Amino acid sequence: MVDTENRARKVQNDMAAYGGEFESYIVSALNESLLKKNQIKNLQFTSWFIENGEKNLITVIFQLDGNPHEIIIRDTKYYVKELYSADKRNTQQLSCWDLFVGAQVDIFGKNTVFKQADLKTAEWNKFYASFLTEMKNTFIEELKKYERKALDPWVTQNHVGNH
Repeated sequence: MVDTENRARKVQNDMAAYGGEFESYIVSALNESLLKKNQIKNLQFTSWFIENGEKNLITVIFQLDGNPHEIIIRDTKYYVKELYSADKRNTQQLSCWDLFVGAQVDIFGKNTVFKQADLKTAEWNKFYASFLTEMKNTFIEELKKYERKALDPWVTQNHVGNH
């Protein structure tokens, strides 16, 4: 309860800094987000598999600018245009929002779980997790203005014959 109140107070204070205009606040937050996003060009994850008793590293470098992504297996570099989930029910191409430590990705037909991320990727994920959570909470606070309220019983009663 206290956490929700603190968040609501923070949103109100942030919005007050923009003259109380919700649209200005959202545009400013998104612009700050884009500045942060431009500081990093790719997301890098590491995984491994054991073959013949030997640990083999897999590094996936997801390019945020749309260039082909790099997959490095046993010091050999491969380039792919698209990454897909290891979950065959999800046939959509993966985007940066789908990638995190623990994500299951199809690497050349093999289910691969991302086990580590480099520091920049971890910071990027942490930044966007808090940014998107804050945006969600801001939207929830704004939507509360439009919640339906119960009408008083006298408004909904049938007043037949009373003129």
